[in-house]
Amino acid sequence: MPFTISQIRSQLAKTLIPLYGETEAGQMVKMLFIHFCGISGVSLVLQKNDFLPTEQYEKLQKALRQLLNHMPIQYILGRTWFYNLSFEVNSAVLIPRPETEEMVDLIVTETSQSVVSGNLNLLDIGTGSGSIAVALKKTFPFWHVNACDISEEALQVARRNADYSGTSINFFKADILRWKEWADFGTYHFIVSNPPYVCEHEKSQMQPNVLDHEPSLALFVPDDDPLVFYRAIAEFAASRLLQHGKLYLEINESYGSELVNLLKSFGYSDIELRKDFRGKERFAIARKV
Repeated sequence: MPFTISQIRSQLAKTLIPLYGETEAGQMVKMLFIHFCGISGVSLVLQKNDFLPTEQYEKLQKALRQLLNHMPIQYILGRTWFYNLSFEVNSAVLIPRPETEEMVDLIVTETSQSVVSGNLNLLDIGTGSGSIAVALKKTFPFWHVNACDISEEALQVARRNADYSGTSINFFKADILRWKEWADFGTYHFIVSNPPYVCEHEKSQMQPNVLDHEPSLALFVPDDDPLVFYRAIAEFAASRLLQHGKLYLEINESYGSELVNLLKSFGYSDIELRKDFRGKERFAIARKV
C-alpha cells in the first residue's frame, strides 16, 4: 500500500520523538527526505499528498531502523559538514565535532598574514576523516599539509575527502606511539592533533550512538595512562617542529594541568590552555623554543 509524503513524515517523526526529542527528530526527518528523496523545504509541504515511490519509502524505513538502533545519522547519510566543507564519514572514522572546528579556527585566526602564502609544512596526527587537514589545506592552499593515521581504512576515507574537496595532501600510515621506527616523518612549522583522550571510566557517561558505532580506537585511552598519546606527540614534536613551530592539541578537559606539566618537561614555551564554546578547557597550544 503506497503512502503519501505527509503520512511518512508523520510516521517517522512519531517513531523518533521518544528517542531523540521533537526538535532533533524533526531535523532528522528533513535530512532523510533530502538525502533519499531529493525533497526539501517548501516542497515537503507542496508535495505532501504525493505518493512516494516504493524504493524511496524502503530506504527511509531502513534509515528509521538504523536510527532506532542509535546509528548516527551522519553514518546513515554517509556525509557530514565540517568547516563549511562536506566530508564522507563511515564507521572507520569519528564524526568531526564542533570542538574540532574550533581548533581549526584557532589555527586560522592566529596565523599571521605574513605566513598565509608561505610554503609552510603542517602535520595532522591521527587524521581520521582528514577533516582538520583538508580544512587547513583549503584555507591555506600554499601550505604543504601532511596527515597520518594508524588505520588504513581511515586513510582511505581521508584520501577520498581530500579528492572531493580538490586538495592535495600527503597521507601516510603511521603509529605515533612508535614514531621512532618511522623514517618518513619530516620537519614542520605546525603540528596538530586530536588524539584519543576519553578514559575508559568515562564510557558510562557516553551515548549509545557513540559507544556502539564510532571507532573505539580513535576514542579511548587507559585509565592508568590518560596522556599516553600526548606524551608521544610531545616527544615527537620536540624533535620534529622547527624553531618557533607551534603545537595544537585537542584535549580532555580533566587533564589540562597535567598536560601543561608534560609539555613543560619537553621544553615547550608559551603554553596555553583554551576553552571551547561550552567553557571547558579543550585545547592546548605550545611553541618550540
